Amino acid sequence: MNEADFVEKLQRFYENKNKLTLREVNFSYGRPDLVILDVDRDKFKLREKREQFSTLLNRKFFEVLSIMPDIDDRSATPIGLREISERSGISQSYVRSSILSELKSGGFVKQIDGGYVKVNGWVPIAKTVTAIEAKLSDWKRGIWQANRYSNVADKVYLAMPPEYIHRVDIDECKRKGVGLISFDPLTSKHKVLVKPSKQVPQDRPVRNYVTELFLDEHALLRG
Repeated sequence: MNEADFVEKLQRFYENKNKLTLREVNFSYGRPDLVILDVDRDKFKLREKREQFSTLLNRKFFEVLSIMPDIDDRSATPIGLREISERSGISQSYVRSSILSELKSGGFVKQIDGGYVKVNGWVPIAKTVTAIEAKLSDWKRGIWQANRYSNVADKVYLAMPPEYIHRVDIDECKRKGVGLISFDPLTSKHKVLVKPSKQVPQDRPVRNYVTELFLDEHALLRG
């Protein structure tokens, strides 16, 4: 069995447990073999209530939203195009044509007095994001890669077949906060040998982008 087959079997295992999964998602720190999303149903319902059906499939949307004042803040002063560009590091032309136009049409942003404010407060649907790096033998590289995904994911794991799992340095997993999964692709026997440390993802724009990918690609979420 090659690594691709192993990952396919692992994905099928989680999907049989009604988990939402995606393969090879670009985290900007590598591409985890498997990403699992645990949906916050309350926030998902709030998003439906606010009619936020558009998916924002560019991390730059979130970079701009993060610096934009909210219309519900009485002291908020609309932010101008030049300041948005300076604070985000994105050119004015790109902000105007590719970001603000999309955010306005999606009902996330409103133009007031020559500036812009957020409306309806974009709602993230993720409760937790889990990233899994699968390896057949190279556990050292697997731990290194999984650890990088903690910039985006709440939990990260290394997954390996049981016949190779004894090679892994358990202490190294614990030091890096990386969980360890033994998965037998023939029997579907799954066991968590090391629990991962709960992470606080530092790259929120990429994390938000990842959750939007799930919304875009899973019909279950779109209803």
